[in-house]
Amino acid sequence: MIHLLRTEDLERDNDQMVDHRRSWPTLEWMLAGMEQMNQPQMGWVDRPLTLTLTGLAGGSWDIRPAGHGRLAVTPGAGADTAACIAGASVDFPGWATRRIGWPDSDLAVTGDRDYAARFLDALNII
Repeated sequence: MIHLLRTEDLERDNDQMVDHRRSWPTLEWMLAGMEQMNQPQMGWVDRPLTLTLTGLAGGSWDIRPAGHGRLAVTPGAGADTAACIAGASVDFPGWATRRIGWPDSDLAVTGDRDYAARFLDALNII
């Protein structure tokens, strides 16, 4: 059997690959910045959270307290998280930098909703 690909399909796949390559460095930088930024605001974090971003360059990350207000962010979902925060990867830069309020974003929160809300209120990646 011969499979023929339409030009439009190849262009769409290429566009998605290019978008992924453009999106990933932004998310990578922001997640690395999350580890160091907001130390005074994150000193209260005493339990892990999971962040799941869907779509381009998406994935799941385990966010844990690392002492002195710092956070440790590692790929993968933790098994013992207090709360899980999920949303679209394209929306993350908006609410993580406070350009868009996280309550106005389409985020799904499971687990300890108050804990997640406090985390999201404190987060400001600049």
